[in-house]
Amino acid sequence: MKQSKDNLRQKRYGQFFSGTQVSDLLVALLPSDVKYHTVVDPMVGRGDLLRAFVNTHSDTNEIFGVDIDDGVYMDCCGNVPEGKFIIKDAFGAKELNRDNGWDLVITNPPYVRYQTLKTNGQAGLPDGEMIRENLIKFLSDAKSLQTEDKNFLINIACHYSGLSDMAVPSWILCASLVREGGYLAVIVPEAWLNREYALPIHYMLLRCFDILVVAKDLSAAWFNDAEVRTCLVIARRKALASITDANMKVKCVGLTAETIGNKSLVDNLIFEGKKKYEALKFILDYKDEINNSLITTKMISSTDLFPGLFNGLAKLAWIEDIHKVQLDDADVLPKEMRELLKDAIEPVYSTLEDTGWSVGQGLRTGANDFFYVTLISKKDNAVLARSAAWDSRQFFIEDTAIIKALKNRSDIDGLVVSEESICKGILYLRNCVRESEWDKLESQYSRCCTQMSRELDEYVWRAEEYTLDNGKKFRELSAVKPNEKKTEKGYAGLWYMLPEFRERHKPNLCISRICVESMETIYVPRNKKEALVVDANFITLWNADEKDWKCFFALLNSTWCKCYMELIGTIMGGGALKIEASQIKKLHFPKMTEEIKNRLDACGEKLFEGKKMNAVLQQEIDDILLMGIDGIDRKKVAYELKNLLEKKIRERSHK
Repeated sequence: MKQSKDNLRQKRYGQFFSGTQVSDLLVALLPSDVKYHTVVDPMVGRGDLLRAFVNTHSDTNEIFGVDIDDGVYMDCCGNVPEGKFIIKDAFGAKELNRDNGWDLVITNPPYVRYQTLKTNGQAGLPDGEMIRENLIKFLSDAKSLQTEDKNFLINIACHYSGLSDMAVPSWILCASLVREGGYLAVIVPEAWLNREYALPIHYMLLRCFDILVVAKDLSAAWFNDAEVRTCLVIARRKALASITDANMKVKCVGLTAETIGNKSLVDNLIFEGKKKYEALKFILDYKDEINNSLITTKMISSTDLFPGLFNGLAKLAWIEDIHKVQLDDADVLPKEMRELLKDAIEPVYSTLEDTGWSVGQGLRTGANDFFYVTLISKKDNAVLARSAAWDSRQFFIEDTAIIKALKNRSDIDGLVVSEESICKGILYLRNCVRESEWDKLESQYSRCCTQMSRELDEYVWRAEEYTLDNGKKFRELSAVKPNEKKTEKGYAGLWYMLPEFRERHKPNLCISRICVESMETIYVPRNKKEALVVDANFITLWNADEKDWKCFFALLNSTWCKCYMELIGTIMGGGALKIEASQIKKLHFPKMTEEIKNRLDACGEKLFEGKKMNAVLQQEIDDILLMGIDGIDRKKVAYELKNLLEKKIRERSHK
């Protein structure tokens, strides 16, 4: 389906407009006993947040907003006539640079993925590198920042990942605008709590701010077009502090869809005889935890907001040495698991990488509709296949030009891949050339190539002629173009030739990146002729030591590991759990003795033979793994871990 011009524009600008109800809720979370004389939204959009603020705060001296999109300027001026607005890139807007900073910075940062940022230059917008350069210059010129703060923020701006979306530099810019003692109010997707590329932002927040309130959309009901749940964050700027001082308690509030009415997100909220926003204000000051069908509240340490933060940050080269020591000594388990193990005596934990495993992601072809085909039957040395919907034809492919692939979790039943049941294949045409292109090849490369069959040649020709919904041909896609390698003597690769597969494409174990129930780890048997390829829909794990394959097959299917991922994974809008390779790398489990490894290996063999988990085997795996921790009641902890896992699944799936 082709996107409308408005949709493409909003995607390019990263626009998810706040709307009246979300804006009103964010403003209601601000401390009510503070006077905000100067207020700014650096990515103001239509002015929804400033409108909500002005509706409840009439004593503000200055209301200001900036947006790069001239298409929303008139809407903004009309919505907030009390304010002053300019059309400009916020990262280069000198008007934001005040001597004393701002009392309140309130915003809904744009969420432009790095893939889109890379092509922004073609649309006349700043790309990722230009945004970084402008941000560093803005920070260098900032009038309100002390030298130490300025150097700290510039260091983060220089080193955040190039794979970050636009929200990361936006956070840094907004943080730099807040005066000491001032407030930051931000709308963010829940994913900000555990995305690997957001680690520098977590570090910045803990050192520069006291996080006061985090409100979560438990039902993914606040934005119709968002894929993940939403968080609202209120934080107060402080003097730059050590990471060990970041132990302030944060009020975490979760609201369900049951509180939403026609006028606000809390129309149906009732607590202690109070209703709507009056009830919310009362709840923010309420000391005890609340857990009912409308709302949940709890106080947690600010460091526990960011699962896996410390062991992730400690590996970054630019983190100050004094903080590396503090980070290395920090707790590595999520808070809720740590509480179950409070009686443990000096537990020692390991990661997958500590034990010789590598973690990555499966194959991205860049053009699945071309490279993936459905396998129908095999005859002699050829495979009858059907192409994707754009072509939808059957044709024969020489068996040397196709490799079976695990594409989706639904392609297999159980936890062990059966090659016979796999019905998807990847066209692997590294040494397979069309007759018309033979003369293009570099002579040295052509010696190891063979000519395609007529049917395969015709399939590639049809693909070259086909125009996709985005107006491009398969060969023009940005992820496909690098396949074509031209030298002075001719071509050493053509667009339809995938690069040589790496170990991460042919793993021993894999984990679906989207989980409806709990995390499952799948065993991928090794075929002596050619290892099965696993798609990027999966996190992949591989280890040269075959003795560990079934041991870790059992371990990763333990309740311990499933719980860990429930606590640090990303909850999607529909209630599914999304897991990234970076999160699997943060997984810590009890250090294993040889006896524990041998017993888990036996469990892995049972799981391999039975193909599916059963309650008896699950209990056996859980009991064995906990043998690595002294001082605990293992049966009790195993039972509590099981309950915690079930609770977290119920919460995210709204059951």
